[in-house]
Amino acid sequence: MNPIRIAQILNKALQHRYGFASTGQFVSSAFVVLLRKRFPQSHYLQTAAELSVRLKEKMHTLIKSIIDQALIEAKKKEIPIYTFALYYDHESPAISVCIDTEENSKAKVKLINTYNRKHFISAIERGDMKYATLWLANTGRSLSLGDFYMVNVARKELTKTFIPDDGFFFTMARVLVASEATISAQAVSVDSALLCCSGKNAEVELWWSIAQSEA
Repeated sequence: MNPIRIAQILNKALQHRYGFASTGQFVSSAFVVLLRKRFPQSHYLQTAAELSVRLKEKMHTLIKSIIDQALIEAKKKEIPIYTFALYYDHESPAISVCIDTEENSKAKVKLINTYNRKHFISAIERGDMKYATLWLANTGRSLSLGDFYMVNVARKELTKTFIPDDGFFFTMARVLVASEATISAQAVSVDSALLCCSGKNAEVELWWSIAQSEA
């Protein structure tokens, strides 16, 4: 693989996959010249692979900075965290954080259940089991990010051409897992705090508890 082709691959990775360039620009012709001078042909692929790793590390850093900023904003307003969601906006695209409180979550669940009950009872009276199952009560908490107490408390826009893959969503989840300690320090309770993360097919595709059994 020649240096020009490597540059093209890196450009595409920077703009389309990761949504940003590491220095605010694309790989230049000067970089191609540098590759020709410093690396023999056998090292081209290795060099491209190493740079790809660096790009993933930059995305990891970007996501962590969004989480950290959200925690700063929540601390300023003394918000006790009940649900912390790392959200990927598929339409923008963008990465953001939404935070909910226990009080707000319970209030939203009550509203949802009151609304659902009307349709559920109607379906039961008609003997329509399939329709009834569409209006079951929410037995837990609200995961409707748009109804959270703090929506897009920290947000970073990506390029319009950004195309996320499975690795991107795993990176989001891994960074969130790595941030559990700092999030739990601002949680209303470690036992009740919940973390959420977007996936390829839904705004909330993964969710898990911070609490761990001592057994």
